[in-house]
Amino acid sequence: MISSSVSRWEHGFYSLLCDQEVDNLPDRLHIFYHAEVQPEYDVDIGGYVSFISHSDEEPLLVIPPQNNTLSLVFTRTDEFGFTKYINAKLQKPFYCFNAQYVARTSNEELNNEEQNSESSNDA
Repeated sequence: MISSSVSRWEHGFYSLLCDQEVDNLPDRLHIFYHAEVQPEYDVDIGGYVSFISHSDEEPLLVIPPQNNTLSLVFTRTDEFGFTKYINAKLQKPFYCFNAQYVARTSNEELNNEEQNSESSNDA
């Protein structure tokens, strides 16, 4: 399954981890493409994607936005990402295309999807 979004990030924006995001998600591939990021961007501004896990106190990975940059991140079931709060040092908004690919984890999951599809077609 693939989900995607395009976001405009500016001062005061951030993202949170929701309970739904931390409940037994399968392994995932995250794709980030940043555009129109100010040339003098600094990590102190915020707006970077931080990946954490239940078992580590420090972030596993920090991806600062850089103009015209593609980042690929593979995460396991206990690893999650969020965007850090953007402070007033940001001079102009930037954009991020974000896509996430979740692989099927078992044949049982595939069979359940096929059964759901068949039952919705019968209705």
